[in-house]
Amino acid sequence: MNAKGVLFNSITVNLPKNIVKLLFGSAVFCAVFGFAGINWTGLLLAIAGLSLAYSSVYMYNDIIDREEDAKDPDKRAWKLIANGSLSADGAMSAYVVLVILGLLASFTVSWIFGAMVSALLFLNFLHSSPGIRLKKRRLPTLANITIIEFIKYSLGWFALTSEAASLPVMFILMFAVIYTAGYMAYKFGFHGGKIRDSKIMFSLLGVVVLMLFMGSFFYYGFPLVMVAMMILSAAVFALKYAFWRNRKSFSDMLLVEFIILPILIASFIMLVVPEFAAANAALVAALGSLTG
Repeated sequence: MNAKGVLFNSITVNLPKNIVKLLFGSAVFCAVFGFAGINWTGLLLAIAGLSLAYSSVYMYNDIIDREEDAKDPDKRAWKLIANGSLSADGAMSAYVVLVILGLLASFTVSWIFGAMVSALLFLNFLHSSPGIRLKKRRLPTLANITIIEFIKYSLGWFALTSEAASLPVMFILMFAVIYTAGYMAYKFGFHGGKIRDSKIMFSLLGVVVLMLFMGSFFYYGFPLVMVAMMILSAAVFALKYAFWRNRKSFSDMLLVEFIILPILIASFIMLVVPEFAAANAALVAALGSLTG
């Protein structure tokens, strides 16, 4: 592997995004139970487990798609097998090691965390594996990616507790659907002979997101956090498209990975500020009076 490949490849490009998604679930836990309940050792072990195990997903995908990726100049720049920096045999060995170490660390956190990481590996196998290749079909991809992302956004919660009854399911599902919509736009978009189907699909996803947002806003105890993350994220996208005209999907991925996802976590961290927490509590009380 060359020096560039060590720093710029499918694992290093995607890993920060998955870690931040895990931390997002932990931030949701703190919004419900408070920051005093964090087991930092368990959280760090969970990050290590996910990082190792999920890195195998990208390695496996690169092995399966190496011939297709080699034909794409953009992908070839950061796909190690496609550009010849790593052999398929070497990648398969790394894949096995990553799976074993990742699952060992994940099950050390808890059995439920390990089971969730195992489910992620299985669902991603269905996504990429030859003969199944869910990612080549719209509706199976839509369902599979939504489940994968729901698990990812929930991992940080279950890294800190096995209690599931208090998990804000609608809120977590909202972000899973938002990510899925972005993924579907990237993979399928509005092209080919199914433009009408694409428009219907994205319209329905938009309605689902709106319903989940409104339900979460009134039902859970952090409405001001939701308002803050919505305003801050919208401002970032507005600035991006006003001053940075690069419309490539890779630039959008980096924007979400390094700016939008940290904003989501920062919005929850704002609850430690007494004034913000008081304002959130007042909004919860006001919404409670409106809904009776």
